[in-house]
Amino acid sequence: MAIGEVVITGLDEILRDLDTFCDKSMPMIDVVVADGGNVLLEATKGKVRVGKYPGGGALKKSLKVKKQRTKQKKIIYNITWGDDVKSYAAPLELGHGLVFMGHPTNKRVLAYPFLRPAADENKEKIYKMLFAGLNKALETLRK
Repeated sequence: MAIGEVVITGLDEILRDLDTFCDKSMPMIDVVVADGGNVLLEATKGKVRVGKYPGGGALKKSLKVKKQRTKQKKIIYNITWGDDVKSYAAPLELGHGLVFMGHPTNKRVLAYPFLRPAADENKEKIYKMLFAGLNKALETLRK
C-alpha cells in the first residue's frame, strides 16, 4: 500500500547542470588538490627519519607528488617514492618482521611512520584548502 507519491520535476536539468559544473570546475579544483598534495609532501619529508649512513636522505629526496590517471571524473594525487628506495620505504612506514638467513624470526622491526603522521597533522589545513578552492570554483562559475 502506497502512502504517497513523490514527484521530482527538473531532475534531468539538475543532473545536466552538475555535469557541466564538473566539466568546467575540474581545472580549478585540480590546482587546489595539487596544492594540497604539495602541503602533504613537505610535511611528509619533514617526518622521514634520515639515518647516519651514506645515502641516508635517499627516501626523503625521492618523495614526490604524482597525479593518478583515472577514466572517471576524479582528481587523485599520491605521495610516491622512487624505485631506488621502494625496498625499504613501506617497511619503514609500517614496520616489518625480521628475516635471518632467509628464515622469518619472531622478531619485529619497529615502524617509523612518516606518511600517516604527516596526513593526520595536516588534514584540517588541506580540507580548508579544498573547501576554499571548491567555493571559489562555485563563485567563479556562478557569475
